[in-house]
Amino acid sequence: MRSEKLTLLLAFFALQTALFGQTWVEKAALPDTAFARHHPVTFSIDGYGYLLGGSATQSPYLSDFYRYDPLADQWEQLPDFPGPARSYSYAIVYDGKAYMGFGFGLTSNMSDLWEYDPIAGTWTEKALCPGDGRGHPAFLEANGKIYVGLGGGDMGNLKDFWEYDIATDQWEQMPDFPSYPRHHPFHFSIAGMVYAAFGHGSESVNGSTIYRDIFRFDPQDDTWEQMEDFPGEQRVAGTQFSHNGKGYVLSGEGADHYYLEEGEFWEYDPVNDAWKQLPSMPGSGRWAPGSFVIGNTVYATCGTALVDNMNAENQKDLWAYQIPASSGTVIPSKLPYALEVYPNPAQDLVFIRGTLIGETHFQLMGADGRVIQRGRYSHSGIALTGLPGGIYGLLLQDGELRYQARFVKD
Repeated sequence: MRSEKLTLLLAFFALQTALFGQTWVEKAALPDTAFARHHPVTFSIDGYGYLLGGSATQSPYLSDFYRYDPLADQWEQLPDFPGPARSYSYAIVYDGKAYMGFGFGLTSNMSDLWEYDPIAGTWTEKALCPGDGRGHPAFLEANGKIYVGLGGGDMGNLKDFWEYDIATDQWEQMPDFPSYPRHHPFHFSIAGMVYAAFGHGSESVNGSTIYRDIFRFDPQDDTWEQMEDFPGEQRVAGTQFSHNGKGYVLSGEGADHYYLEEGEFWEYDPVNDAWKQLPSMPGSGRWAPGSFVIGNTVYATCGTALVDNMNAENQKDLWAYQIPASSGTVIPSKLPYALEVYPNPAQDLVFIRGTLIGETHFQLMGADGRVIQRGRYSHSGIALTGLPGGIYGLLLQDGELRYQARFVKD
């Protein structure tokens, strides 16, 4: 049944590409019984999109939970989240499970963390973060660890940074973010590196407390590095994701903390430390929308948007955009020598061409970032038998060095 669904999804993604290419297409809105909202928690697992909580005019903190099926273009309501209702929270996905936490609730700023198992349909609370409770922090995953930092707490804007080990259920404090404390930053991870950018602080830079700087954290040596500033207008309170070795930021508010004229969509290339603007999402920029990626398509939903020149309303619509696909792109690594994935496209086996120094381990990932298989790499190659055609990611760890690339399976 699972292989049949993957085959259907691939056929669906191919049809979507033919139908709307690089334009935004409106899809099914949240059910009539669901409130329009901002700050929803969004993620995707195994070909489905998920949306949880957020803030509505009718209630500042929600706990309702929905699943979106792109094949049927239909939403299904799931049992409510069992923990405290919340908004200004985020989620990541690792190894087929979602991890969600932090945010603002009725009684306090939260520092909790929850694990969602989509097969069992259950939530499990994990270890509390020792740091301050906070809303709209940076919240992302790299190398099997969750990184949380910045955000707004009881004492204002924060800049501390924490690492959570999923395997051991333990937290450890990392070096602080190296610039101004801020909340509602944009954040994503690429090739085991963590990026935190932009956001809203208290210190004025060029006449605004909204920023355009971006910093990269390297978990291998726990160091921060400043990257080139974003070339567009300063921004805050949008949505973000990473996909196929690139980072993406979508919509939000500008330097005046007011809606951008358009729902701007930008792509970050870590190889060149450069940004490229993509087609804007229809309408004005949105404050605090959500997004999830299924296959090669990003879905954006909810948030608060201008409905005329003066009035703004919460939204519950859903828009889809086919991300331009590219294959075989090498992402910056710490390796001092060249490696290559071959053949590309591949069929039953894929190999690594180049010199491997030590014991090399690999992770094979689907287009949604889910780990499909992992193990120790050998010269007999990595078996692809039984996997459907499509774009895959390969992460190699060679001692303390790493290499990541993409390839296509026919």
